[in-house]
Amino acid sequence: HEHDSRLVVSASQPHRRDVGEDDYEETELFLKRVRASTYAHKSWTDMRRTLVYLRTEVRFYNEFVPLLLSSSSSSSSNSKEESRTGLRDTIPKCYHAAYDLEGLVRESSPATDVRAPSPFPATATAPPPSLQRKGGHILLQSLSTPSRFQSSPLTPRQSLSCLRSLAEFHAASLGNAPLLTLASRRLSPAGGSYHLRFRNPEEVRRIEESWEGFRRRFWEGMDDIVKQGRGRDWKRLLEKEGVANLGRRMRDMAEWVSDRLTPGAEEDGAVLVHGDFKAMVSE
Repeated sequence: HEHDSRLVVSASQPHRRDVGEDDYEETELFLKRVRASTYAHKSWTDMRRTLVYLRTEVRFYNEFVPLLLSSSSSSSSNSKEESRTGLRDTIPKCYHAAYDLEGLVRESSPATDVRAPSPFPATATAPPPSLQRKGGHILLQSLSTPSRFQSSPLTPRQSLSCLRSLAEFHAASLGNAPLLTLASRRLSPAGGSYHLRFRNPEEVRRIEESWEGFRRRFWEGMDDIVKQGRGRDWKRLLEKEGVANLGRRMRDMAEWVSDRLTPGAEEDGAVLVHGDFKAMVSE
């Protein structure tokens, strides 16, 4: 089960014995846990994809965030320094991240290796008990504050704030071929969780139906906002032909977009991408 929790931790200064109530400081942490056993009902392709996402995220925080934030002689310009400062404000501090996928996904197995055979016997009627102990966790600094929040729909100014954060993240690896080469081995050679190498083919076949269901639910959710005198422009946007037909357009463009997400490390414009970005507004 992928389970997210927010924890509030109280701590005092170390080596102090005369600690009063006012000496404690509270810190909010974000804990993400993934248990392999919860995905046992899924096909091996889908289960493996979820486990590989966990492995990629743990490796990113443990191995790549320090590289992105490190100061080097080649990153001493003001623009680079501003980028690193932006990243420090955007990427949460990771206190601990680990996974145990032994017997499920080999450490050397590429993230995109969807043909990797299932580790479970074809005659198995239930997941092995050992699956209960497989999975992992990531413990992060919580970025949820009064000035940082997730919301929908976003105003143009809020959207710009989100795009600026993404641009800072992309810029941190732009032109860094050694880093990108390492990322292609340790993270994934394909950018984004939507690359077709990761996906169950059924998802592409049903993408029109899925989009229409999403659009309908979003439309219905707008009613209360419209009653408050807001959101009329957003409803009109959902009525536009290009938006209504977005599912069909995504299906028709899926192969092309998927290929564009797999540039070589030396290619112009190659960068690390988030893959599952959810707008976090910073004001």
